[in-house]
Amino acid sequence: MKDLYAEISAVLDSIEDIDELFSPTLFRRETLPWEACFLAGQAFRRYRKSQGKRTRMLADFLVGAHAAVSGIGLVSRDRGYTHYFNIKLIDPSQSQS
Repeated sequence: MKDLYAEISAVLDSIEDIDELFSPTLFRRETLPWEACFLAGQAFRRYRKSQGKRTRMLADFLVGAHAAVSGIGLVSRDRGYTHYFNIKLIDPSQSQS
């Protein structure tokens, strides 16, 4: 969540705007568990072994690992998360019935 918070801060003018958008009543603010850090590293290693081009850890690996370790779903259209993590992906572009 912190990486998403940081990305959004690049397009908003104040921390108050961000806090309004990511209200603590709607979003839990948690620290990244050590287990998620390890899982992210393992996923990144698999990515590199499968000819992945990036040489630095992507925030997506940390986000996906955090969701997996915490047992929570992830809102994203990026199906790549499910390739590396056993998580429920909630695609906002798909209708939820």
